[in-house]
Amino acid sequence: NSLQISAVLDYLQEHMTEKLTLDQIASEFYISKYHLSHCFKKETGYTVMGWLTRYRMKKAVELLSDHRNKVYEVAEKVGYKDIAYFSNTFKKIAGVAPSEIQEK
Repeated sequence: NSLQISAVLDYLQEHMTEKLTLDQIASEFYISKYHLSHCFKKETGYTVMGWLTRYRMKKAVELLSDHRNKVYEVAEKVGYKDIAYFSNTFKKIAGVAPSEIQEK
């Protein structure tokens, strides 16, 4: 139901810097990962992890807009320990490299 999905969205936003799994998120709400996946996709149009990745990238854009933030610092602030993986994911979603955001 939509109330539960808004709680899941809040949870994802609050815990975005942590390594999250679908199992972990579902257990937090005492539901199966299959039920969570189905309801989340129906409500948002995204998979849980797909939504989380997009949210993290949106936050990364905000952080990169402040040129004092280094790319590796931004990666960590949005939950990525591996800078190369962060850069590849960012480029896939944003269409540009993280460093290109900083140059603007």
